[in-house]
Parts: sequence; structure tokens; C-alpha cells
Amino acid sequence: MQRLTAKRTVHNVSLSLSRRCISFSSSTSQTATAAPVDEFLVIGDVRGRGLMLGVELVSDRNLKTPAIAETLHIMDQMKELGVLVGKGGYFGNVFRITPPLCFTKDDADYLVEAMDYSMSRM
Repeated sequence: MQRLTAKRTVHNVSLSLSRRCISFSSSTSQTATAAPVDEFLVIGDVRGRGLMLGVELVSDRNLKTPAIAETLHIMDQMKELGVLVGKGGYFGNVFRITPPLCFTKDDADYLVEAMDYSMSRM
């Protein structure tokens, strides 16, 4: 009987967190919070849905040439700053940003600052 109560409590907590994230993401317009991509020429595309984002790095925006070495360099710089992002895509040139549900606005600001700092040091 105690196990059932513990599972139900965990389920209720995760459900309430999910609802809060959904209400936050639906109340916040993505275009209002999106950073300008033109600041860094290495960013070829930003895509995603909800909390899962992909940032594709290219060496030439017109040809969409994958920036494989630059991706590894920026990932290492971000790792030194304490930010871990995944790597995906066919050529391994896409950052996979999949934060946990406990991700706050301060965490998001730090992630953007770390990425900005790492890209500016290239």
C-alpha cells in the first residue's frame, strides 16, 4: 500500500511540473525570445519543438557545408564552462539541446551566455 502511494506522489509531482512547463512554453512566444541568428555566421539553422532544440553549425550558409571541427571546438569550450550539449545530425554538426524539466530561465540565460562566449572565441 505504501508503494502505491509513493508512486502516485511521484506521478503527481511530475505531472504538475509538466503542466507548468507546458503553460510556460505556450504563454511565451518563441519569436519574442529567439536570439538573432545573424550575429554568428557559423549558425546555419535553429530548429526544435518545446524544450528540445537543434542548432546546426555550418561553415557556409549558402551551401550548408557542415562545420564539424567548429562544432567540436565549441562543444569543448562549453564543457569547460559546465554546459553539456549533445551532438547529432548526419555529419555531427548539430547541437542537441535537451534540458530537464527543472530547467529555469537563469539556466537558459547561462546556456546562451556560454554558447555566445564559446562562439566568440573561435
